[in-house]
Amino acid sequence: MATYTTAALVRKYAENLDASLADADINAFIEEGEQYLNVVMGESFLTTFSATSHGILRSACNAYAASLAVLNNPSGFTSLQEADVIVAHFESQFNSIVQLLSDAKYVTNLRGTSTTQSFRTTTIAANRSWAFARGGPLHRGSEAGSYRRSTR
Repeated sequence: MATYTTAALVRKYAENLDASLADADINAFIEEGEQYLNVVMGESFLTTFSATSHGILRSACNAYAASLAVLNNPSGFTSLQEADVIVAHFESQFNSIVQLLSDAKYVTNLRGTSTTQSFRTTTIAANRSWAFARGGPLHRGSEAGSYRRSTR
């Protein structure tokens, strides 16, 4: 049984899903997404799930199930190109969340065993190092020695 989200939420998330797609099919997609997330995290929150504490899991399952639902039946969209763009967006969102959840500190935070302050401090430090390593908010301009603020 789907826990992290519901077929109704997936339908709302991907508003142009074809009405002929059964809730049972969407629930199967949700369960597949839940199992994928549980494997990535190395644990399951199926028995302790709370939408307020584990919203990231709901977002990931919505994205996963919606992408499979659109791929399964794209007839609710005006064109295959539109459906393809929507699926790419959902897949990108799901992959971004999976990348976060593959880091133990995020799973620890979901478990509730770390303090909010230490999680924030760790996250801020990680984001700063990522920003400098990947050319984030501050990156080199076209001229040597010049730095410019990103518009992101």
